Amino acid sequence: MLHFHVHSYMASRFMAVMVFFNCAVAASYGQITSCLTQLRDQSLNIIYVGVSNNVWLKNLPDGCEVKFNDKLTPPRDHYADDSFYIYKNFFLTVDKEGSYILRVFKNNKEIFKKEYQAKKINNPVVRLGVVKDTFASVEEILAYPAVVCNIPNCLLKCIFSINSYEIHLLKNMNQGVFVRREEGRDLNGAEFRKEIIDEIKKLKKGDHILIDGIKASRPDAITRSFTPIKVTIK
Repeated sequence: MLHFHVHSYMASRFMAVMVFFNCAVAASYGQITSCLTQLRDQSLNIIYVGVSNNVWLKNLPDGCEVKFNDKLTPPRDHYADDSFYIYKNFFLTVDKEGSYILRVFKNNKEIFKKEYQAKKINNPVVRLGVVKDTFASVEEILAYPAVVCNIPNCLLKCIFSINSYEIHLLKNMNQGVFVRREEGRDLNGAEFRKEIIDEIKKLKKGDHILIDGIKASRPDAITRSFTPIKVTIK
């Protein structure tokens, strides 16, 4: 009877140790998480060609190595959030589309792996509010009376700042009835001033809105000039 209890006790201890060991291994693998801070959905695995893709890795163990596409990748700096989790900051750069892999090694053993798909960034575009054509009604224009700059089909949070533009309201014979230059503030998505909106309300069929001198910049401080926007009132 004692023999049975001893074996039962040893078996239960062995099982407990094995469960603890398995849980510890699972936790050590599961603790590392990643997020792409520049994406609107940070859980995605999309990176972009020609930019520094900012990746945060959380809970990296001490003494580990991080490799991106089999090249050693040192962290830039560290961050701590309110929950005392430690993030290490990495920048991933690629020069062409395709699949890339980020790996974490501890004692020459891979403990974390993440695959990324690299895509090209489309060219930025500007438009007048929600207008998608060169013809629009006054009501369509007033639904969102603003100049907007964005990158089509791009998941980056990187927002353009519109630095300046000049708006012309033209009668049917292209005679200017109103001109206003806007600058000195971020104009991306900022609705037109009241005096501009009041003048747009007076436009008739065949009149035009011309917006030229459009300059916009990204956080990388590169300023771009854009083709003028011309919309005819229908």
